Amino acid sequence: MARVVKKFTRGAVKKGKYPWDQWMNGQIWRLTQGVDFHCGPEAFRTNAYQRAARSQTVCRASVVGNTVEVQFTPKK
Repeated sequence: MARVVKKFTRGAVKKGKYPWDQWMNGQIWRLTQGVDFHCGPEAFRTNAYQRAARSQTVCRASVVGNTVEVQFTPKK
């Protein structure tokens, strides 16, 4: 039977690869390859759209050289 525990048995849980909660605050973020993300800019833009779909937000994203500008807003 399922039960609530006070902490994880094996210690800390691995955090996500990227700080999506911070980036999804409605502001426009310019993220740089090799600093903020480690895949190609087009792949990261795809990841951002997928994250938006899972979180019921809308993503606007633009690749500019080795950077990606993203903005997440609530669905209307």
